[in-house]
Amino acid sequence: KKIGPITLLDKNKMRKITAESIKKYGFEIDVNREFRTLSGGERQILAIAKAIEAQPKLLLLDEPFTLLSIEDRDLVSNFIQEVNKKTGTSIILVSHDLEQVKQLSHFVLLLKNGEKVFYKPSFSTTVEEIIQIMLH
Repeated sequence: KKIGPITLLDKNKMRKITAESIKKYGFEIDVNREFRTLSGGERQILAIAKAIEAQPKLLLLDEPFTLLSIEDRDLVSNFIQEVNKKTGTSIILVSHDLEQVKQLSHFVLLLKNGEKVFYKPSFSTTVEEIIQIMLH
């Protein structure tokens, strides 16, 4: 629908596109539920799915696991992995959750005061090594 130069969004069409987008990655969320009834993980997945529909070459996720339950962390983590696998989109993940960083990342980069202090492939480092670098 158009009102002058403004195009109105069709909620039903938006919900359908969102549901299809999420389903592409092997997940299902009832997009007709009220937003406030969704879990934190479901909300994060909706936000990531919305961003990925624009087909970016790079996706920046800033603390996507903050305030999520363990179950929701796993849900979001699995969704991020599927998005990366199926789209090839590069993802920069900013997180204090070192286990999730190690699990999801191909490389780990640590910055201290804006300076690079550590950069290694994830498979060749440990959480303990990362913590030691952070503490010094």
